[in-house]
Amino acid sequence: MLIIFPSDHQLEYLIGKSFKDKKLYIVLQDTCQNRLKICKGIVFVNKTNEEMIADLKTKDLSVLCCHEEAVYWLLNHDSPSWRLQFNRKYMELLNKISLKSYLNVSGIPNARFTTSISEIIQYPVIAKPSIGFGSIGVRTISTPDEAEKYVREFKTMIQDSPIAPYQNQYFHNNLNYPMFEEKLEGAFFRVPIIVAKGKCEAIFPIQGITKCIKRNSEYHWEEFELNHLTENERARKINNIVDQLISSFELNNGVYVAEFIEEQNGNVFLLEFSPRKSSERINKIIQLATGVDLEIEALCFFLQCDRVIRGFEAQRTVRLRLENETSPLPDLPSIYRQVEEIDDCSLYDKKIHQKYYIIIE
Repeated sequence: MLIIFPSDHQLEYLIGKSFKDKKLYIVLQDTCQNRLKICKGIVFVNKTNEEMIADLKTKDLSVLCCHEEAVYWLLNHDSPSWRLQFNRKYMELLNKISLKSYLNVSGIPNARFTTSISEIIQYPVIAKPSIGFGSIGVRTISTPDEAEKYVREFKTMIQDSPIAPYQNQYFHNNLNYPMFEEKLEGAFFRVPIIVAKGKCEAIFPIQGITKCIKRNSEYHWEEFELNHLTENERARKINNIVDQLISSFELNNGVYVAEFIEEQNGNVFLLEFSPRKSSERINKIIQLATGVDLEIEALCFFLQCDRVIRGFEAQRTVRLRLENETSPLPDLPSIYRQVEEIDDCSLYDKKIHQKYYIIIE
């Protein structure tokens, strides 16, 4: 078994288990292996140790990706003897242009796009890099002049952004292009997904409430909410798209994440999909609202051990908000408030502890 880039929380769980009967390999993002305990049955591998990686490639291993960068690492180090949690065709679709083209062929609803300014039918549009993450470089473009300016400055913007080192390390043979999507208006949802026995067992539609403008992005979400009130029609539409993703990418039992937008007329479109668990802050919301620890659920699926919990309905509304002196806490009746530091492990905020308000109703 091979686990790539587990979080600290997942590492603590793994170190507490016994792997005497079968060996577990863990690829780490950093070189701080000396902080880990010596564990029987666990072999720690640094992501740049080519000798150990070459040895891993000769082994028959099941593979679990725990981070977006883990998928990128796998793109460069995959072995035919490894068994992935998803179909390898996904590895060819890490460029958003390729992914969206595949979604269109597969009949999965998503925003229309083009790579040519001359083909833009209506403004505003959303401009973004074809290789990127964390909404870096995502802009609202309102005029043809703004679109031309975005294209002119695109290469410099990427070189000056956190995308550059990842592009150079993992996508050196894959060019990054500006692309333009139709601007869909509606509610944004980041949705962790549990897949069991080839079907969607549970979804957690976590709504983006407020976003802020950063130097690298106009779409950095700083506040999320999981509402305890079940909205069956929205859930049904999201489930339908999730079923298509399960079929298209042959998703095995495990935890995945997707992003959707719901228009005011009720239409739901897929924005993003990744075959790995979501970030720590999203996991925190779900754990407080439902008792489900998705980081540990992902490991239990992979290790084929007893799952921790089987109930998924949110029993209360949980809101998580990035601490911001210019934005006071919303005046909501709540039974519980606290400020807590949580690892915000999107790639460009990796290993940074940020303070979040937690509000529970």
